[in-house]
Amino acid sequence: MLKKALALLLLAGLGMLALGQIRASLRSPTERLLWRMQSMVEDFDRGHIRQLMSGFSEDFRDESSGALKPDTHSALAGLVLSQRDPEANCFALKASWVTPFDPVLAEDELTAKADVHLRITHTARGKSRTYWEAKAKLKFVYLDGTWYLHRSHAVNHRDRK
Repeated sequence: MLKKALALLLLAGLGMLALGQIRASLRSPTERLLWRMQSMVEDFDRGHIRQLMSGFSEDFRDESSGALKPDTHSALAGLVLSQRDPEANCFALKASWVTPFDPVLAEDELTAKADVHLRITHTARGKSRTYWEAKAKLKFVYLDGTWYLHRSHAVNHRDRK
């Protein structure tokens, strides 16, 4: 009886995974990009920089600073280490959309661009303050069924507080 119950649970779990994969494959390119960006914001909020960086193309470049993907990874890793809430023992920065993410896809649906505006809030010891009103123009590429952040420019780096 226990073996049958475990087998049914396993089948149910596999069925849920299969449904998730089918649903993901039926998403439009715009929905996939929206999902990818939301996932990247959530990775930032959790301080999961390796997962966040998986959303960057291998040849990513921030044209405002000249930073490449490894430079961006190092800067974000340093941010996670330096911006911790000592009481909660977690990453103290959180991102939220000021204006909704609204990408514009090219006709071939293999590239996209978006103007973004995020508010980065620093929360520590129960107090919150705006760390940065981040604005940027982003370019994305669609490779092997996945969207990647390819370029950023017009980033207001100097406006961080």
